[in-house]
Amino acid sequence: EAFTGCPKLKILTVGENLQTVMSCAFLGHGLKEISLPASVRIVGDSALFPMNTGSALKVTLSDAIPGMSKYAFAAIRNGKTVWPKELTLWYPASADSTVGVLKEFMSENGIKESAWKLVRSDP
Repeated sequence: EAFTGCPKLKILTVGENLQTVMSCAFLGHGLKEISLPASVRIVGDSALFPMNTGSALKVTLSDAIPGMSKYAFAAIRNGKTVWPKELTLWYPASADSTVGVLKEFMSENGIKESAWKLVRSDP
């Protein structure tokens, strides 16, 4: 929860040795873009949930994240699951399994692919 509730946090450079983004680590952040290095193996519940769910968020994965929570971009507010209205996730083919977890969340919550864009970024 080191950066929980930091709406002024706009840019974040994540070190290449980071392995775990704990639950709620950036809950309520103000980031516009997040790049996760290939070293990341776990992203917990609500770890990347933004302060303003109406703002666009761009996330770039460098590789698969075996321990990606399907609730990484979601939170519970007033007993209901909420998520950013607009998310763009860039990922390589090696991250197909990670994206599958997020697609499951999208399906369970009726999120349209026009709202959450999942873009395979292979060369």
